Amino acid sequence: MDSNKQVCFQGEVTNTPKGAGHIRDEILKRSQQADQIIIGMEATSVYNFHPTLFFEQDDRLNQLNVTVVTLNPKVTHRYSKLFDDDKTDTVDA
Repeated sequence: MDSNKQVCFQGEVTNTPKGAGHIRDEILKRSQQADQIIIGMEATSVYNFHPTLFFEQDDRLNQLNVTVVTLNPKVTHRYSKLFDDDKTDTVDA
């Protein structure tokens, strides 16, 4: 989601290096339009570990000074309660 609350990418990818690479490629396509890029990963047991490492260690993302943050699911859950909308990945973003 960009600073104007427009969804930049929405889709499903596998939790593999190939899936993370697809997300990276989507970020790179839009990187010229952004002053700052932050990738937020909700901590989900071990499932966020490998994508987080992929994004933190990717040379092309590092050239853009991309920041990767891990979000506590309890915090995102409480945050979602502030809104009337149902909790969805789009609302989480």
